[in-house]
Amino acid sequence: MNMLFGDVLALLGFGVTAVVFLILAREARSKHVSIAGYLLGDRAASHREFGASMVAASTSLATVLLFFLAATPHYGLTLFFCGISYLAGQILFIRILARSKIETSDLSTNAEFWRQFTSARWSAFVIGLLTVTAFLMILFIELYIGSVLVQYYLGGLSTWGKAAAFAILGAIVLGYVSLGGMRVVLKTDAWQLRLMLASMVALFIFAVTVPPSTSPTSVLANVFTVNASRTEIVLFWLWVGLLNIITPFAQLSSWQRIAATKSMSEAWIGLRNNIPSFLMVWLVPVLAFVLLRVRGYAAPDLGGLFDVMRAGPSAIEGLLYPIVFVGFASALFSTADTAMIALQLAVADRSFSGSYFSEAAEAPLKRRLWLVMGVTVALLAVVFGLSEAQLGAWFIPLVYAIFGQLAVIAPQIIYALLSRLRGTSKVQFSALGDVANVVAMMIAWAVAIGAVVLKATGVLPATMTQEIATFVSIGVSSLGVLVGHLSRRLGAGSV
Repeated sequence: MNMLFGDVLALLGFGVTAVVFLILAREARSKHVSIAGYLLGDRAASHREFGASMVAASTSLATVLLFFLAATPHYGLTLFFCGISYLAGQILFIRILARSKIETSDLSTNAEFWRQFTSARWSAFVIGLLTVTAFLMILFIELYIGSVLVQYYLGGLSTWGKAAAFAILGAIVLGYVSLGGMRVVLKTDAWQLRLMLASMVALFIFAVTVPPSTSPTSVLANVFTVNASRTEIVLFWLWVGLLNIITPFAQLSSWQRIAATKSMSEAWIGLRNNIPSFLMVWLVPVLAFVLLRVRGYAAPDLGGLFDVMRAGPSAIEGLLYPIVFVGFASALFSTADTAMIALQLAVADRSFSGSYFSEAAEAPLKRRLWLVMGVTVALLAVVFGLSEAQLGAWFIPLVYAIFGQLAVIAPQIIYALLSRLRGTSKVQFSALGDVANVVAMMIAWAVAIGAVVLKATGVLPATMTQEIATFVSIGVSSLGVLVGHLSRRLGAGSV
């Protein structure tokens, strides 16, 4: 690759950003390590920290941006619904928690919340297990995207050279997160959000100023066109709407962020004040990608987008491209560190690992948490090395797999929260109800993951397979909740 002026600025900006992360991490470092301090930030986050973190690390923003890039030709501006519905889900989640009179100091993980509410320990373990697998996939995807960024400038790397880049990125994230845990994540998310907002502005300016490669009359006429049929769009909206409404209830990072905040009112103020930033981060890239498509620029992946920008006029290549590059890298790190700290909380949760972490003294706790994540990064790097050749084709299916797993546990959490909202402080599920939920969630998980595999391998159709599988998974998991509820009412034996 011929290095241009914009490339030098992009790499310099990337390096400066990494240094800033380390400086912020040192400022927020912990002298003592505990579950509440390291994994929940001493429950002292302000509304500013909560709001910035919620926007910067919402779902898996780097993944979402690449999903938008790939899906824009098919769904066009209808992808606006993704951001709007996810914001609605975040608002609903916080309002239900607040109206249930639950304090942030009472929260830790969704699995523990379920166990305490129902005394159903085996289904709580399964919720923890599916949470771990979902966040392993999130971390894997974010580090994979990071390796794509590295490979873009270091073309010609061997498969295991790419795996080494993957592992180094993971070690960087683990290094700065380990200095202070959740406090570091919250501190760096605020900086990452600023970079992301700047990159969205730069991306939009690029989209509206780059000379079109098609006739000017065709640009405006094609902005509202989509390739998807009306039926596909309706099913996609139903799928996205359902997932985005229920995902905050099932996503551990949402629980962890609220549990780390001073109070529920602080969390609500943080969300409310950051709605403009949230909409900007979610809506602007869709509009920009649509404008680029109708202007005749095809960018099916991240490398393609960077190629288009680097080939543009000097003002675009030298100024806008570096800002977009650094912004995408920030989105990657923001989600990767959130996934890493959430994984540590999931593994350390009593519902998942018993007292192995929760009752450990400070020194053993520190060693165990860091050892688990170090081994995790190494194993994910090995998996990356073994599967690197197929990852391009599996990227979108993996995104579906993440959301499919989170959807499986949503009925249990929503049932518990709605029961609390109605004034029920605790229920006692029977052994039958506990087992029914375990079986239902595992069947639902098999449906969701099976659909991903069969779709990716071409056995099932490429369109609507995962959406339909999600509806089936949620229905099956909900049946487990219904059996548990009825067994409680019928007075079956206690767990």
